[in-house]
Amino acid sequence: MVSKKYSFGRFFMAIALWCYGILTSQDIVPIFLTLPTFLLVLYKLTTINGNKFNADDMIWLCCLLFFVVAPCQQIVNYQFPKSTNVGVYYEVSDFLVAELIVFLSCLSFILASSKKNQNEVSSFEDTLHIKSVQLFQLFGIALFCFIIYVIIYGPSNLFASRFDKDLSDSNFLSVPFLAMLTVATTIFAITVNKKSSIFVMAAFLLLTMLLFVAVNPTNMSRFFNVATWAPVIFGFFSSGLSFIYIYLFIMMGIFIIMPFISITTRFGLAGLQNIDDKSRDLFILKDMDVFNTLVHGVKYMSNKDYLWGDNTLAVIFFFVPRSIWSDKPILGGLLVGDELKYYYEAGTANLSYFFGGDLYMDFGLIGVIFGFWIIGKIYKKSQLSSSIIYNKANLISLMVIGSVPILIRGPLGAVEGYFICLLLAIYTYSSLYKLKLKQY
Repeated sequence: MVSKKYSFGRFFMAIALWCYGILTSQDIVPIFLTLPTFLLVLYKLTTINGNKFNADDMIWLCCLLFFVVAPCQQIVNYQFPKSTNVGVYYEVSDFLVAELIVFLSCLSFILASSKKNQNEVSSFEDTLHIKSVQLFQLFGIALFCFIIYVIIYGPSNLFASRFDKDLSDSNFLSVPFLAMLTVATTIFAITVNKKSSIFVMAAFLLLTMLLFVAVNPTNMSRFFNVATWAPVIFGFFSSGLSFIYIYLFIMMGIFIIMPFISITTRFGLAGLQNIDDKSRDLFILKDMDVFNTLVHGVKYMSNKDYLWGDNTLAVIFFFVPRSIWSDKPILGGLLVGDELKYYYEAGTANLSYFFGGDLYMDFGLIGVIFGFWIIGKIYKKSQLSSSIIYNKANLISLMVIGSVPILIRGPLGAVEGYFICLLLAIYTYSSLYKLKLKQY
């Protein structure tokens, strides 16, 4: 049974974020436009069990920010005046269809992933610890994977700035080794405690430093950093972090930290003395243009035929490089991005794009419904019948928490590779060390 106390806490947090979106909005239309999605997200958040922040929290919090708060802030007179698709005028139907895509995606996912009875609550009994000799082996594997990752990725490339990195197809071969390092570090993070041996603590610190060398905030995208470090951090607090702390941290980041940094990084502390009416822009969510590009995707398809599976094929076979598959379909997000770059004012064609838009471009709204039904079923299985539990921590959930923001933001076919490799790394370690596969 869902605790009313926890339901009220999540309800209050969601309402607070919604009010934030309304107060920073310049148009009443997006408030009503996104209301169906908001009510669906609000319902789902209040049905989450327990007070610990989990994968469901992250999924629906991202949906709230990407598809409710951000559109409320950015839509003005059926345009996006301060976004990647600035200068493009859209029809009312473009917005309605985009909202329907989001709503049907969420609804289909909820129906497919909902639990049938209370016996399917995600409360796991303790599992056996990995033996000491196995921890030595795990540490050795992680060191080996770091070395291989550096060799393939290239030492110079490792320390290059984000925009100077070589992102050729061959570098994708390094991602599985990075995933193995990330999961190993997460397992040590779950293992370490006050009673841990000196070896466990030293191994955890060393692997953390090596992971920082491989993925550091100065030259990797924010989403990639989150996908890597969130599992380690949540694994370290394997007993669970209260959703209240995470939600408050996110709110503090939105209301205080990000606006403060936005000023000080441009004008120094002196800039705080010159805040004028334009400071409202400081509170607009940055880099959350997922709904924006989705609307353009609908406009793009208004005079074109469905792609009949091209996007879906590109997502499923993401790992096949174009150097081998020369006729590999171009992701829908890139088609939309190309149009926004070459015919409008977007600075790049590599823009965010929600997977619901890909399915819509392939098969219309029917594709959205069936596509997210399948995704919901897979998610339910990963959280229940196929959960891999180590010391009460659901390893797959930890990876979902870190990767969901970029998976929703998309384009899925361009960003799913690291997440898939993280899952494969989990199953590799679970096979090696017999981590428990939860069965109901």
